Amino acid sequence: MTWFFNLIIGLGTLIVGLLAFSDEIASKISYAKGLRSLFFKVPILILGSFMIIIGTILKDNESDDRQEEGKNAYVEKLDEMEKNYRNELKVSDSLNNKKIQESIDSSYQKSMKASNEALAKYNLTLI
Repeated sequence: MTWFFNLIIGLGTLIVGLLAFSDEIASKISYAKGLRSLFFKVPILILGSFMIIIGTILKDNESDDRQEEGKNAYVEKLDEMEKNYRNELKVSDSLNNKKIQESIDSSYQKSMKASNEALAKYNLTLI
């Protein structure tokens, strides 16, 4: 849509530019004597200025919308990256917890085995 806004701005500028030379145009072309009239110049100047202002405002708004969309996309990407990072941390923590639990279970089993072997060696029985 930027091309449309540029077209509006360009046409408004062309109108204002032609208005600046309206006296020269009226002096060269005999049937264009009405171009010297203020009743013609003022509305045309307002129309050209209005086109330039509206085109500029709409172009700026479109630019702001694009920046907002880009910012939102960036925030969504950051949120997704954070979510992936949190998931990786959960998996890592889960694996670490499993390793620790296996180590504790293994140590407990070794301790029980050694205790049973010591009791068997001395023929002690627990009552």
